[in-house]
Formats: sequence, C-alpha cells, structure tokens
Amino acid sequence: MYTVGVININDKLSDRYINELLDNNYNVLFMEADELLTNMETFDAILLHFHEENEEVLWEICNLVFQIKEKSNAFIWTFSNQIVEINRLVYLKLGVHGNIPAWSTPTELELILHNTLSHYKSSSVNQLAQSESQTAELLTIYERNRSIQINGGIEIGLTKLEYRLLTILCSKKGEILGYEELRNFIWQEEDVESYRARLANLVFYLRKKIEKHADCSEFIQTIWSRGYMLDIEIEHASAC
Repeated sequence: MYTVGVININDKLSDRYINELLDNNYNVLFMEADELLTNMETFDAILLHFHEENEEVLWEICNLVFQIKEKSNAFIWTFSNQIVEINRLVYLKLGVHGNIPAWSTPTELELILHNTLSHYKSSSVNQLAQSESQTAELLTIYERNRSIQINGGIEIGLTKLEYRLLTILCSKKGEILGYEELRNFIWQEEDVESYRARLANLVFYLRKKIEKHADCSEFIQTIWSRGYMLDIEIEHASAC
C-alpha cells in the first residue's frame, strides 16, 4: 500500500479521484503544507492540487517542492489544468516528476501513480537482491584509531561524523534507520539546518572512501523515503 499526501492549494480534490485511490488500496492523507513538511517520512508520493495559478500560487508551489525535495525522496506531481507552459517547465526543473492535467480521469491518475511507484519499488528490490548475491566483504572497525579495514587491507581513517554514522549503522546492521534517528545520534544536541542534505553528503563521502578498497558499491543501502541500512559483514577489533 502506498501513502499519498494531498495538498489542496486553492481547490478541493474531487471525491472521484480520492475514491479511485482508496479502491486501489492507497492511503490518502490531506495535509496542510506545514503539517506535511514535518511528517515527510510517511509519504511515498505528494500531489499538489490547485485550480487557478497565479503568482502567489507559483511561489507557494516552488517553495513546497524545494522543501519536500530537501526532506524526502517522495515523488511529487502537480495536478491542475491551469499551468502555463513556462511554469510547467519551472516545476519540472525544480524536481516535480510530472504535471498531471486535471481533465485526466481518476483511473488515469491512479495508473500514473501506480506505474511510477511500483517501478521504483521493483528496482529497489532488484538492487537489494543483487547486493545479497555478491561475495560478502568484511569490514573491520577500530574504535581506538577511528579507522576501518576492508578484507584486511590498509586502514582507512574516518572523520568524527563519518565514524558516528558508521557506529550507529553497524549497531543495527540489516535494520533501517530513519533520518531523524541518524540525525540525533550523529549531531546530538547540535542544531543542524538541512540535516537530510548533510546526511546524504556524509553517506556519499563514507561510501566513496570504502569503495576505493572494496567491490561493494552500496554497502550503505538507501531505503527510499525511510532512511539508510548497513549491508556488509562486520568485525569489531574494539567495541563499536
């Protein structure tokens, strides 16, 4: 079942569309923008629905898309007949996955969402299966030196934040850790702006260090819209 967040900007989404989604086992939640942005991990897709587009609506949508992309990997669609061509391009360049015209039937809307979401889910499952079929790499962690080894190779030094990230991931190997849990552990009491972007950056650099010395390219799995998971054999030279 997929969870779809709907924001009605200046019009109410017809019950015909809601019922079509409900009949196909979607969880449909109507949210105010502020409420949605504080619960982004809940959603697989966001539908920004409006009737008339003006300058105020344009800037509201641009701001919403920017904040959603910063906080989540959820798919985003606009749903309206009143979008001029230049603004459709603006939304797409900001990261909207499509501008759905409001004359689409409820069945068309559901199929657009379903085909995109199911394709992504299928791809994610295949990536996990391929990872599991690869020869296991052994990661050795040295607490005293704040360093690691891959298959007994050279020691790789980590920054303080990289080590904290690896520490919490290895403490729950094979489990998905949510963005908020990772943020609280890595930065603790520090006030961090745009922490999801900083977390993604941290994961990128940690992967890059390890990929130089291992065949595993995705030992930290990105679990779409939920968080990250460690997928590698671990040995602790000292307690993790």
